[in-house]
Amino acid sequence: MRRWIVAGWGLAGAGALGCYSGVDPASDPGQGVPTAADDDGGDDDGTDDGGPQACASEQGASVVRRLTTVEYVNTVHDMFGVDITSDAEALLPADLRSEGFSNQVSGLLVTYDHIEAYHDLAELIVAQLPDPLAVLNAHAACTEFTAECERGFIGSLGRLVWRRPLLEPEVESLRRNFTAALEEGDGFGTGAALVLHALLQAPQFLYRLEDELPADGQPGDLRELSDYEVASRLSYLLWSSSPDDALFEAAAAGQLHTTEQLQAQVERMLAQPRAKETALRYVGDWLALDGLPTINRDPEQYPEFSVALANDMREETLRVAEELLWEERAPITALLTADFTWATPQLAALYGIENPGEGWQRYSLAEVPHRLGVLTHAGVQAINGHGNRPSIVERGLFVLRGVLCSSVAAPPAEVDTSMGELEPGQSPRYYSEQRLANATCNACHGQFDPMGWAFEPYDGIGRWQSHDELGNPLQQDGWLTDPATGQGIPFETTEEFAHVIAENEQADWCVGVRKPLQFAMGRPLGLDDACMSEQIATAAAEAGGSYHALVTAIVTHDSFRHVRAE
Repeated sequence: MRRWIVAGWGLAGAGALGCYSGVDPASDPGQGVPTAADDDGGDDDGTDDGGPQACASEQGASVVRRLTTVEYVNTVHDMFGVDITSDAEALLPADLRSEGFSNQVSGLLVTYDHIEAYHDLAELIVAQLPDPLAVLNAHAACTEFTAECERGFIGSLGRLVWRRPLLEPEVESLRRNFTAALEEGDGFGTGAALVLHALLQAPQFLYRLEDELPADGQPGDLRELSDYEVASRLSYLLWSSSPDDALFEAAAAGQLHTTEQLQAQVERMLAQPRAKETALRYVGDWLALDGLPTINRDPEQYPEFSVALANDMREETLRVAEELLWEERAPITALLTADFTWATPQLAALYGIENPGEGWQRYSLAEVPHRLGVLTHAGVQAINGHGNRPSIVERGLFVLRGVLCSSVAAPPAEVDTSMGELEPGQSPRYYSEQRLANATCNACHGQFDPMGWAFEPYDGIGRWQSHDELGNPLQQDGWLTDPATGQGIPFETTEEFAHVIAENEQADWCVGVRKPLQFAMGRPLGLDDACMSEQIATAAAEAGGSYHALVTAIVTHDSFRHVRAE
């Protein structure tokens, strides 16, 4: 019977890994733009006198992050040329959306199903190596069952898989796999396969681990990351994958310490196609576009809706994002007022575009009424609907949370949250206005329902209609309650709302900085992050506010090179 050894690091306890400190990684004060007034009153208030180093010392505690399914698949492919996308999607439980994203530490739990899946995937990876001999030769200077040969192989392969040099006790523990192969009469290659299997199941591969404390340090102390840890931060931030040879070489040479060195690496890495893929993955996760192919609609009410159309909706938004963020390097907030789109004939028909061209075509929205910016895309409206019925509440809540970075408490358990039946004279807007007339309901609904009114005319698949199925006229006027001032900013049309939201300071901060920074860090931002995020926002804005500028500002900020524990 084959003995598969996992080097002493079982995954059964890995689900407990989540945060280095007692800070709740899911907590998010989330109200307003951070200012010096948000701090704890200490001398270091996050203003210019503190500087980046002081900001790094204030940053929120680092978290232990499991690789997402996308990161896992990308990492395996980049290491060994094995494509396990379909296997991983079939075997691994889906990554949970938490705090608005699918890569947040609070949602990246490990269950027994994960443990079994990682074991099975490790077997598949080893079995599917395109050229096992090439892998062996790349990491083994010799193939005898000697301490020198075994340690050399484990050290070379282990650095690739665990993204850092292995410690001596780790190497010795993994050597037991060669012992197992030898005792069963197998060759060095079998022992090497067992080592790879063990490496792929260990938390050192499945998690992005960073040592918590500096040598002889205390909780709360700041530690400068090793070059290998910086390399991993760079690669997963920009590529959603493990470091390449150039990053490993820079780490081994100690060349990932200075701002100039990191600036050069960012420029090199942003020039690679997979950097664009990560940027578009952020947009898709922010807008929950991956959920589109899974939504259901009544075929009698929406006969034109299909999985193909849902995929077109997703692709539309990503194409717009690619053109704006990557080709034009526009500020991220330009997505809110994009005056063009891309569409297939089927999607163009949904938009009422006459005589559409074949395949994917770029269209100006100047002649397409009621469409301006990604919030009016059919996919964004459909994913924030409520089944077959459009939902003012869901659409308003998305703007509140996803565009303004504000939040409201969940409704009390005893409150009836049903949408109410449509009747002549009683459209969704009618029920919304009834909620706002009630002082108790208005306390929360008043913050988001009037923004959702801008989208009432979009049906369950994001098609514009002037009247609902009962002939009720559908309105689009409302107001945005400015989170900073509490004042209402009125709008008359959906297009006007797009401009109102894009010009709002809170939305500019949320869409341009807070949301992408949250995605980059894998956790919501808290008050401890105010100083850091302000300085990153300032640096990005001075460089044009593009995605490239923001990523560069994140990497070159001192906090990127340090870790702190409570």
